[in-house]
Amino acid sequence: MGPFNRNIITNVDIQNLLDPDAGTPRTLESAPPAGDIPVASAAGAAATPAARADGSPAPHAAPGVAPAGGPGAVKVPTADDYLTKLLKYVPIEVLGAYLFVEGLITANVEEGSDALQRWLFWTLVAAIILTAVYARTVLNIVRGSQIAMGAVGIAVYVFATGGWFATTSWYEDWFSGIALVLFAFFVAVIKLPALPTDSE
Repeated sequence: MGPFNRNIITNVDIQNLLDPDAGTPRTLESAPPAGDIPVASAAGAAATPAARADGSPAPHAAPGVAPAGGPGAVKVPTADDYLTKLLKYVPIEVLGAYLFVEGLITANVEEGSDALQRWLFWTLVAAIILTAVYARTVLNIVRGSQIAMGAVGIAVYVFATGGWFATTSWYEDWFSGIALVLFAFFVAVIKLPALPTDSE
């Protein structure tokens, strides 16, 4: 099984992966969903599935892909569900690093001071920038929209837990619930473009 692909996989990406005429979506050849790339069935794409024992027709497999459960069959990949998308948007490594640094700052800088506000502000800015850089260079995320949503996700998490925002005069604790609901809503409804192909 290949490494966990941190690019969000959509239904369009799966269709392109299964379509022999489409270019391979970038990153899916080396790290496909579920670690599998479907292979052509022995009979080829034009093969007709056999009927079931009760005489009803067998379910159709994707063109050129062995039906699940048949001899030599492989698991056909699927698009990411909502929770997987949520996990992929915000790099947990950057979030963990932010929380560690924030803990050091709050433990060593006087509470309520201007210095604490400055430290937390620049730590937030650094975390947002690091999220974008880490997502592109280390996680090999190829969509700019996913990288941008990850940076927004870090900011929303910090907003929800207080961080720099809690040092401002306008922040209220109940604002965090609104921010989390809005971010969760956008994760559910945003439509990402298809992964670029290796030829693009």
